[in-house]
Amino acid sequence: MLSNNPSKPSKPFKPSKISLGNLFLSKQAEAQQFLALNSSSLAELLTFIDFAENLAIAFVEMNFPADANALIEALQNHPQCQDIQFVVFDFSQQPELRFLRDELIQRLATVPCDQNKKLVLVIRGLERAIGISGNDPPVLQDLNFIRDAYKTSVPYPMLFILPDYALTRLAKFAPDFWAWRSGVFQFQTTPKTRDDALKFLEPEMVDRRYDRPVSPERIETLERLLMEYHPSGQAIASDNLGTCGDILHQLGVAYLSQNNSGKAGEYLVEALKLAEQREDLSLQARVKSDLGEAYLRLRYFEEAIAYVQQALDIQEQLDNSQGKAESLKIQGAAYFLLERYEEAIASFNQSIQIKPDDRYAWYRRGKTLHSLGRYEESIASYQTSLEISREIGVRNHEAILLFKLAHTFSKLDRKQESIQHYQDARQLFQAIGLEEEVKNCEHAIASLESSN
Repeated sequence: MLSNNPSKPSKPFKPSKISLGNLFLSKQAEAQQFLALNSSSLAELLTFIDFAENLAIAFVEMNFPADANALIEALQNHPQCQDIQFVVFDFSQQPELRFLRDELIQRLATVPCDQNKKLVLVIRGLERAIGISGNDPPVLQDLNFIRDAYKTSVPYPMLFILPDYALTRLAKFAPDFWAWRSGVFQFQTTPKTRDDALKFLEPEMVDRRYDRPVSPERIETLERLLMEYHPSGQAIASDNLGTCGDILHQLGVAYLSQNNSGKAGEYLVEALKLAEQREDLSLQARVKSDLGEAYLRLRYFEEAIAYVQQALDIQEQLDNSQGKAESLKIQGAAYFLLERYEEAIASFNQSIQIKPDDRYAWYRRGKTLHSLGRYEESIASYQTSLEISREIGVRNHEAILLFKLAHTFSKLDRKQESIQHYQDARQLFQAIGLEEEVKNCEHAIASLESSN
């Protein structure tokens, strides 16, 4: 529908047995479903295109690229658009884009124009440059600053296809450009597109160890899903509370994986509110544990311990042993940073008792024992973590453990063992391209070899 509301700011691929003919029919059916669902919005957009002359700006709200594909194809093939030349510019591969007008002028210079047709620009993928968080995106700063220059340099009707969150940011950070809009045309997501995106919420898709950075593409999909179930400026429908809670939680975990603890905390706090509203104890426990991790990284150690203890209480109630192991590990890390080493060791011991193959728990236990000067016990913990890391092929962690072992051996004046472990660590650091760590190993080896 038309809106002028100014406040709105994997699994391996397996070849299918479906024939190309059936695939075409399937795509055709999806396109027809999209058109049927959005017939009113499409009619209003067609009216805008028909009457638009010179510079005219319309924002088309669509949360997913698949539906944008269907819309563009529908416009290009629509009987009312026979006299329209649609030129589609995709900026999805330019997240660092700053000067949109310059890019449009450059691209337009290469486009053969049909003098018998009206030129309409379709701009998509700009959400990658607009971004999800942060203030004053450069592309929007420039868009707002040189707004008037578009009248003469790009004097054509333009359709900006953007998801809800990107439109919200555009309205906030480019208010002058936003004020020029002729309308915001909102298109609904088809069930097929939404179902495909919801696959990202499957439990096996979530890695809560935070050690593997979640891809920007996954974060973007989760953000699109969040807008789908919680549109800007609207309350969450009661039957969407659970889905929104899951999305917010997974966004929090995703930002933790990217070491953006502040942003992670914002999403996790919102997820916790929904989990408490629904009295969902399982989600409350997961979110509180992850909030403990976020506060730990922000160096709010007491808050981290408090949240983790709440998570442990719920996990005990639910008899969730794996959740307890994760929470105990975070608790131990907080105690370690507070130099409450005995309590840290007790937490790591409990975590390891539940999950004896957790390389991180063994590693952190080793660090804590080292801080207490219990070097023999520290070596034993490090070696267990090293064996687990080698079994699963985590070379960067293996290299770190070899370095830690070398340092601990040196504390016991076991020089040759220390040198050998530094040499092994250096070899691995070289293989994975960590030059600074290579230099640290070489410096340590030289110091040991020169000592009496």
